[in-house]
Amino acid sequence: MIVAIVLFWIIKLWIKNMILKFIARIAIKAAIIGLVYMLAHQWFFSTKKDSFLEAVRETVAPYRTIVPIEKATEGIKEFNKKQEEYQKRLDAIQ
Repeated sequence: MIVAIVLFWIIKLWIKNMILKFIARIAIKAAIIGLVYMLAHQWFFSTKKDSFLEAVRETVAPYRTIVPIEKATEGIKEFNKKQEEYQKRLDAIQ
């Protein structure tokens, strides 16, 4: 009888603990989402723009770098040469 009562209380506390952990996880996720929303909201209204995309473009513009197509193709050619050299080394080893 005593064992049954002890097991009942252990199970009851275990279930209560599981429910509290579940609620805590949801609360933490909601707090993170709320914080991100507040920061985005504050940033958007500090830009004083009419649309969100316009504000994003203005914020990101200084950090964008445009690589000329000639430079990009040179990099690809160099990469291909290195790949061929590595493949030749592998073939020589085998």
